Amino acid sequence: MRWTRQVVVLLLVIFALVGGLAAGVHWHASVDKVLGFNKKTKHKQLWWDPMVGPSSIRDKPGVSSMGMKLIPYNPNKQKGAAAGEVIIDPAIQQDMGVQTALVHRTNLSRTIHTVGYVRVPPGRIASINLKISGWVQKLYATYDGQMVAKGQKLFTLYSPQLVVAEQELLGARRNLQSLGAGADKSLKRQAASLLKIARQRLRYWSISRAQINHLLTTGRVTEAIAFTSPISGEVMDKRVVQGSAVMAGKTVMRIANHQVVWIDAQVYSYQLPWVAAGQNVVARVDGVPSRTFTGRVIFIAHSMNPKTRTVDVRLQVSNRRMALKPGMYAHVAIATAPLKNVLVAPRAAILETGTKNIVFVAQKQGHFLPVSVRIGRSGGHNLVQITKGLKAGQQVVTSGQFLLDVESRTQEAFADYKQPSGK
Repeated sequence: MRWTRQVVVLLLVIFALVGGLAAGVHWHASVDKVLGFNKKTKHKQLWWDPMVGPSSIRDKPGVSSMGMKLIPYNPNKQKGAAAGEVIIDPAIQQDMGVQTALVHRTNLSRTIHTVGYVRVPPGRIASINLKISGWVQKLYATYDGQMVAKGQKLFTLYSPQLVVAEQELLGARRNLQSLGAGADKSLKRQAASLLKIARQRLRYWSISRAQINHLLTTGRVTEAIAFTSPISGEVMDKRVVQGSAVMAGKTVMRIANHQVVWIDAQVYSYQLPWVAAGQNVVARVDGVPSRTFTGRVIFIAHSMNPKTRTVDVRLQVSNRRMALKPGMYAHVAIATAPLKNVLVAPRAAILETGTKNIVFVAQKQGHFLPVSVRIGRSGGHNLVQITKGLKAGQQVVTSGQFLLDVESRTQEAFADYKQPSGK
């Protein structure tokens, strides 16, 4: 009986020792956990929310800004890796969709596609103004949009002032002709001067030389003088009807020549370095889908529209068949000059952070290093000029780099938080 009690007491002591040892181990682990130390890594334990990213890093458990419970994170920083370098198992790269492209030298070019509106150049619009008052006796240009040729009659004008001027011209010529060969030279000079003045007066009133010569040839006063079109084109803004009284200085109508038109287009600031005066352009309009119209850049505005953030570019386009109408909406392609032998990389490889541009360069198998680069012009075929940071022959990541960027930034962020144990 006594032996049995001793055995029971011994077993109780053993159980107590084992329980105390287990409790001590559990307490020690709990203390390490509370203090935030991890024996395996020899670094302070960090916590984060992977959905939020590096900004959620904390040095103790808690809840992220998204309301998710923070979980432990121990970045497996491989020995010898550069700052921010990402190391991925080649088998996982395929699952991540990581693809690369070659950095190389080539001629970088770009065709600028934009839109604009057709209008008539001011220099190809003639305003028909009268320098004398009178009445429209006969109107030949009867409606807006009527096409007239250069020299074609627009209207005839009766003006008492004009009739008097014609009579004075004929009288001055008769006076000069009446002077015989023996007449005083000073009288001849005076008569010739009066004839010249009479002719010049009619010229000042826009009477053509042919009309003046016809008047002198026939010797008869023309009651209504015809006014003709100075250019070929379309009648615009007709302001008179037959019989209208017109005052000197008033515009009767305008004639617009459409054989050459302007297209006022707009380009964005990133396209502007490519555009220069003299470059060839091709225009298309929905109204004539089967035709293209060629021209060139003649003017680039010196200021930017603050609302649209665009710069006006004026294009001069041939329109001999009058197919382009003022106000039409045109699609324009500007053929720019290429940059010779420049270093280029795919546009998809560039990660814009707001303060710098990053690309991931593929190193040895499975290693990807973030590199800061400086870019120049953006060209065609989704290529961008690289002015600093890369060399020809390097491979850059074009797909999956966002995942690499998150991992790289996370490692850098945790490296800032990590502290050796004992400090």
